[in-house]
Amino acid sequence: ATQPESGRYDFEELWQQVQHRRGGGGDGKGKERQRLAKNWRRIPGQVCHIPNRVQHRLEAGKKGCFSLAFSPDGHSLACGCAEEELCPIRVYDVQSGELTAIFPGHHDLVYDLCFSPHADELLSCSSDGTVKVWDLAGLGATPLLVLSHPCFVYAAQFHPVAAQPGIIITGG
Repeated sequence: ATQPESGRYDFEELWQQVQHRRGGGGDGKGKERQRLAKNWRRIPGQVCHIPNRVQHRLEAGKKGCFSLAFSPDGHSLACGCAEEELCPIRVYDVQSGELTAIFPGHHDLVYDLCFSPHADELLSCSSDGTVKVWDLAGLGATPLLVLSHPCFVYAAQFHPVAAQPGIIITGG
């Protein structure tokens, strides 16, 4: 399948926008920039090909997956899954498709997931009335923090630029 490209950025323009949004310029990430640039190179006028093949099949639980979130760097994918009794949270490496962590999760559906700005913590909220903060660095089975609510919690987010421990906002 091919699709003509509309709205066009070269990698340099895209990189400048990302750096501007992060509030910085030259931060010593030249090698990372070169690595990412390889994925964006194509001949001028070349038609943009949309990927049309499955890269990975990830286990989603017996009842499926109800929420997904990419880490800020795009290297990890968190999945709020549903089993018979519990709703575990699985974290996968995007490049390899390998399962890197599994957290016991919640007792009911996980509605939202959010990585902290530095991707060292994962926030999950559920219809069991809790918001949990998980440690991705230590990969502990016990959440770092549990915030109880009187009803379902549909959304939870870390503030994108607040200093550690950060600001968490929830909505139920």
